Amino acid sequence: MAEIIAFPAFHTPRPARPTPVGFTLYLHRFTSRRQLAHDLLHAPDSVLADAGLTRLQLQREIAKPFWRA
Repeated sequence: MAEIIAFPAFHTPRPARPTPVGFTLYLHRFTSRRQLAHDLLHAPDSVLADAGLTRLQLQREIAKPFWRA
């Protein structure tokens, strides 16, 4: 006689909802990164060289939309 094996039910996960804490963290990171980028924009070239960046690379990073990292 054949034995019936029960497999666990597969549930489709619900989409993640943004939480207030997650949104606050995202907003803080976003503003911090933007502020750092703009501060570096006015920094001397020697500071950018220490960070391994050129002014052109920095300007390209600043020009990116917020959803691109």
